[in-house]
This record gives sequence, C-alpha cells and structure tokens, in this order.
Amino acid sequence: MNDNLLFKHISDFLLVYLPRRKNYSEHTVKSYRVAIDQFLDFIAARKKIPFEKIEFKMFSADILNEWLDSIESDRGCGVATRNQRRASIGAFLKYCAAVDVTTVVYRQMMKKVPAKKTGQLALVDHMSETAVAALLNTPDPGTKKGLRDRFFMTLMYDLGARCQEMLDLRIKDIRFDVSPTATLNGKGGKIRATPMRPKTAELLREYLAIFHPFETGYSEQHLFYLDTNGIRHQLSHDCVERFMRIHGEKARRQCAEVPVTVHSHLLRYSRAMHLYQHGIDLSFISQWLGHANIETTLVYAHADTELKRLAIAAATQQGDPLASKLNPGRYKVSDEETLKKLMGLR
Repeated sequence: MNDNLLFKHISDFLLVYLPRRKNYSEHTVKSYRVAIDQFLDFIAARKKIPFEKIEFKMFSADILNEWLDSIESDRGCGVATRNQRRASIGAFLKYCAAVDVTTVVYRQMMKKVPAKKTGQLALVDHMSETAVAALLNTPDPGTKKGLRDRFFMTLMYDLGARCQEMLDLRIKDIRFDVSPTATLNGKGGKIRATPMRPKTAELLREYLAIFHPFETGYSEQHLFYLDTNGIRHQLSHDCVERFMRIHGEKARRQCAEVPVTVHSHLLRYSRAMHLYQHGIDLSFISQWLGHANIETTLVYAHADTELKRLAIAAATQQGDPLASKLNPGRYKVSDEETLKKLMGLR
C-alpha cells in the first residue's frame, strides 16, 4: 500500500480502540466502519485511483464537504445522518491525532467542516399508504429475487425496523406463537420484540420455505442472505438500497405518489407516520421504533400537523377570513400539557 499509516490507523481504530478500549457495541462500531468506508470510496472515486492508493494527504475540508453533501443529495439521507457521518470521521481523526502527532493537521481540518444545523424541526420524509402499497407490489413474487425483495420491504415496513436491524435478523429471532413476533437488535445493544401482522407472517412462512427449507426455528442463519459461488453471505446495506431504488423507480411509473428517491429508512418513517395518523399514541410509537428518547418521536406529530396546515392553506382562498388566522410558521410543541396529550399521557 502507498500509505500504510492510514490503513494501520483505521485497523487499530475499528478493531482495537472502539471495541476494546471504548467497549462500544458491534452496531456502533459498524456505524463508524460504514462512515469511513464510504468516505474512502468517495475519495477514490473523486481522485480516480484504486482504493489502496488513498493517503492521508488526500483528506481535505473540501472533499469532506463534497462527500457530506452527496450523502443528502445522492443517498437521500437527512441532516441527522449527514452529521452522524461527519462525527464518525471526526472521531477517527481525533484518535489518529492522539496516537500520531503527524496527523494532527487532519484533526484541525475538521474545524473547517461544521455540523449542519437542522433549524426548526424538519418534516419527516415519508410515503403515503397508497405509495407504500404500490412499492410493495412492484417485485415479482414469481421469481426468487422478487420474492425476497417483496418480503424484505414488507417486513421492514411492518416492523418499522432500521435497515441494519433487518440485516441482522436471524431465523431464531422469529417466533410464530399466538402472536408472531421478530426480535430486533437495535442501537446501543437495545433489544425489542415487535409483533407482525398475520399477512406478513404468511409471507414469512412462504419466504422460509424457499430460502431456508432445512433450517429449524433455532437456526443462527441470517434471515436475508446472498449466495456467491456457493458461499452464503449476509445481505448488505448497499444491496438493499440498490433494489429499493430500482423498485421505487418502477413503482413511481404506476403511482405518482411514490417519491423520486426511495431508500430503506423511508419505510420506517412511513410506518411510524401511518401509525400516528391512525391514532396510535406517540409513547407506543416511540417504543415500537426503539427510540431512546420520546422527543425524537415528536417529529411525526409535527410533520402530520404541518401537512394538515399546508393542506388547509392550499384550500383557503386569499380573501377568505380564515386566511388571516392561518399560522404561516412551522408547528411547534411548546406547552407541557400538549406534549403529554401527544404522548398519550393525558
């Protein structure tokens, strides 16, 4: 390798420092790994060089900003994901500066790339129930790949799961008792059992019969996988994003409500929004999604109210007396009593 120093620090950071010194969970370490991997891939693509030729000197504020912008524009991620990726790179460079004084300059580089402010509470990017149905009906269940894609998206929507939680699912995490459930391994090592609808359970049985015909209910095999030259691998995040993008483009041709960019987290957002719109308390939705703080879930109440406000504004003529009563600003929960009602505490 042209610069062994960079790759040595990456290896020590991911394999020793985070899991052993900081005692971070496997999921947390993986989030750092994904961020660093994507950043290096971006540098290699921009510089048009092989991955192994990347050097520390190629790190700059400009290229870091370009990469962070691409996370929003190309991957369809939000500001929170952008800032999380930035923080991961910052943590890596901070580690490098602590163990190797020659890399301090790259740590200083991070000061030129501030976290992006979210401003007011952002609207949740989600699909309507009609759009979700169109997306889930796009894969051809008559093919093995189509069956996998349809079931993956159906289960992800039904559980309101994160993409990584879906990828980490093993057969032993599924239970077909009186109420079928899936045990999800969430952020920070948090585990939650989430029920699935009977129709989803039927699709699961169909999926298992095709993809895991000889496995028992206690199998450690990943529920979703790829076969490469006869070797079974866990399904990757990139693979999921790829087939969701393809199915999203097809679904949009059939249903104009399907957004231009369809990504995995969109199903999670959509499920939470639909639950809220059907009258489910935010406190329950917060537990369903595995949020550590219920304030995170308030974004769905804000988004639903904002959508209603915009719809009323669009339907109100300018000369209508009601027009002067419409609040042009974003909806904001401020009083304690309203918060408690939204959360189902009143």
